[in-house]
Amino acid sequence: MIWLVIAACAAMVLCILRLAYALTTSCIDRYIRSRHKAIERILEVRVPPREWLRSPGHMELAKADENMAMAEKAGCLKRLEKLINYASNSVFVADEETRAALLDELQSIRTEWQNSNWQQLVC
Repeated sequence: MIWLVIAACAAMVLCILRLAYALTTSCIDRYIRSRHKAIERILEVRVPPREWLRSPGHMELAKADENMAMAEKAGCLKRLEKLINYASNSVFVADEETRAALLDELQSIRTEWQNSNWQQLVC
């Protein structure tokens, strides 16, 4: 009888571990995909992804409040910096030549964003 209880507990633990593994891999997959999607979008259009910007009416508010526009710009630059750090350490970059080209382009975009008129850039 005790062996039956132990077997049932072991089966339950195994199910929990499988579920934890599935959830963990799902979260990691979502994390990696979001980073790569953001990098692709930024390289393609050279502006922050819409998800990084505030609510749909953000530009009307930003025009009225310069501080809000500067805070949004700082937030986007911080996220871009995190992407640059991710790209510099990621094992998902084909080779070092590709990594160097990717980092050069992302750093060039960061300089553009830093020196740009934010309202014009994101409109």
